Parts: sequence; C-alpha cells; structure tokens
Amino acid sequence: MKKTVIKNVKQKLLIMVLPFILCSCHNVFNSAKATAVRLEAENATVTNAEIKYVSGTGSYAFDVSGDGFVGFSGGTESKITFSYSSSRAGIFQINVKYAVGMDGSALKVECNDHFEIIDYPSNNGWGSFNITDPLVTKIRLNKGQNSIVLSRPAAGKYGEIDYIEICDCIEEYIVPDLPSGSTWTKYEAEEGEVVLGTRKSGNASGSIFVGNLDGDNSFIDFNLSNLEEGAYELKIKYATGFSERPIKVYAGERGREGRMDFYGNYLTNITSWGTFTYAISCFIGLKSNSFIRVQCRYVEIDYIELSEKVGDYFAGVSHETLPDEDITDDGFEKLGEDYEEE
Repeated sequence: MKKTVIKNVKQKLLIMVLPFILCSCHNVFNSAKATAVRLEAENATVTNAEIKYVSGTGSYAFDVSGDGFVGFSGGTESKITFSYSSSRAGIFQINVKYAVGMDGSALKVECNDHFEIIDYPSNNGWGSFNITDPLVTKIRLNKGQNSIVLSRPAAGKYGEIDYIEICDCIEEYIVPDLPSGSTWTKYEAEEGEVVLGTRKSGNASGSIFVGNLDGDNSFIDFNLSNLEEGAYELKIKYATGFSERPIKVYAGERGREGRMDFYGNYLTNITSWGTFTYAISCFIGLKSNSFIRVQCRYVEIDYIELSEKVGDYFAGVSHETLPDEDITDDGFEKLGEDYEEE
C-alpha cells in the first residue's frame, strides 16, 4: 500500500529560523511576500457566484488583477474552485486578495477535506482591491492535482475575491518506509465517545456496533492516551450500503480545545449494512495523550485495531487504503435498512 508522509526535519528547522512565515490563519500578512503562483478568480470554476469583468460599463472596482473578480452573490452554495498542480506534498501558505463592504463577514477556504473559516478585516468597500494585505491561511496540498475551494461559510457572509496566491512550501512531507504491523489491539466503537450516532446490536464484534452516523459531523472518538509516541498502523472495520463513502481519520492531542491537526480521507467500497467483512488500513502518527477520531456518514463502524509501534512519530495520516480484498457493487442495498437498537 502507499506509505504515509512525515515532516522533513531540515525544512522544520528552516521554519524555526523563519518564524514570520508561520503567521496566524486569522491575521493579515505583514511580511515580505514569498514566491507565489497567482490564480485569478475569474479564471476558476465559479458556482452560484458572479464574475464581474472590469472592462465592462458600470464597473465600480479598481486595483483589480487580471480581467475581473468574483462576488459571492448567491446562497451559501456560492463557491470558487481553483485547480492547482503541486510538485510536492506539504503545507503551503495561501494569500487571498479580497474586497468587502460590510462588517462581520467571513470566508471559507477548503482543500483536501480540510477547511478554515477566516474573518474579513474591513477595507475600503466593495470593489476596493487596493488593500495592502491579503487574507492568509495555510492549506495542505497533495502532490499532483488539487482543488482549492473558496465559499461563503453561512448566510449573510458576502465577499469579493480577486485572486489567490500559492506561496512557497512551509512544511514538506516525504514518504517513510514503515513496516506493516504484526500484533493488534482492538478498540470497540461502542466503547468510544459517539457523537450523532447510535450503538446498535447486530452480528458484530462484541455484538454491538455504531450506526446511524447520518450527520455531516457524525464521529467516534477513541482514547489512546496510554500509548507511546510513534507511528502505528490503523485498521477500521466497517460496513456500508454505498460505494465510495468517505471515512476521515483525525489524530490529535487532548487538552487543545478539540483541535485535530492531521487527517486523511479514505474511500470505502460496497459491503452490506451490518456486514463487517472488510477493513481499510492506513498509518498514523500519535503523540502522548492522543485520540483518534473516525468521522463518516452512512457508514457503520464495528471497531478499530492499532498495531504495535512501527516507527517514529510523523505528522500525518497516509492517503490511501486497501480493502481486505476486491469488492464490487453487486448486492448494493438501499440506505435506511434498520437494525434493532441495543
């Protein structure tokens, strides 16, 4: 299987020498700009938003880069999708040139299933792109093609976007050579902290599994605070009636206001509701006082298994999973099949 990524130690030292690069996601960029690739909003894929070209009559904008800008004039589904091919995997700084003519507005920046919501500092008004400092956040890019999505996080949150800039890599990742685990410790899903889900009886390990994970924010937290810091192989035993349902895996430390630093996104294949035949597998880095969050929708979780420590700690989760064996879409079952609750 594809191996997981870890931090490049030399790059990490460089970050310590150049701390101005690591500015807050909620602050504007007040330092000399790094080398950046500019992507114009009007050239991106625009959904339920308005492209406003500055060459037309009645244009009210000034100091606009390129041919125009995009205004979030639609509902919360308004979005701008940028396509960007990265030569490496890692954490990158992104600058967003914006205009806003109201207080209390915000922007959602999403990439590879992770998002940040950033408040707009007030500027000179709508169409005024003569601000000194853009918005700044950090995104995680995979090697190859990536989608970067800017959108409204809620009703009433308007804004206008001129362009984004992808700056130099802040933290680079390399592929570690990790062995597969040989001994396994089981953690039952029903013994974890279940949020927006239901413990149910069925033909599962311990006769109990967690289902009804039907919300966008449904998840199970597993307490792993007694483990030694390091790299581990993780397996998740699951069932679903749909093909290619995402399972997100987060690794974090308790006592940090619920912050979850690293995650991966894995696609399951078809099995059958309540039939826990298959598992997905990945590598994950854990620190002391850690927990793992398994977040999914329309997937049932029986348990997770964690191997013995197989390497040193790394800041991330692998990007690929392998089912126990090939699974086809034969036997697709309709969503909503009920099981007797405990």
